[in-house]
Amino acid sequence: MSISIDRAKREAKRWAKRIRSSIQCFLLGYPKNVECTLCGWEGRRFISDGWHPKTACPNCRAGIRHRLPFAALKNIDQVSYDRIIRDKKVLHFAPEEFLTPLVRK
Repeated sequence: MSISIDRAKREAKRWAKRIRSSIQCFLLGYPKNVECTLCGWEGRRFISDGWHPKTACPNCRAGIRHRLPFAALKNIDQVSYDRIIRDKKVLHFAPEEFLTPLVRK
């Protein structure tokens, strides 16, 4: 069974990204100053993405626009999950892959 060069390159990039993410999570792990509301990662600071400095979670890559709605649903009584979303159908345009398991809880 042969594997194509393109597929091998994609796999190598995917593994390199995982290793880089693991190293970043380890190096930024202490002291615990910030917490990702999506995956629960705690660490010294978030990492920078292409647009915003120090806003992306090194574990799940969620930005502020992903974490803020879940923080609001979790912490503000008037905007709770039970009042707004439970037993309702929600159409989410262009859903992010890492949000799907959180919504289905």
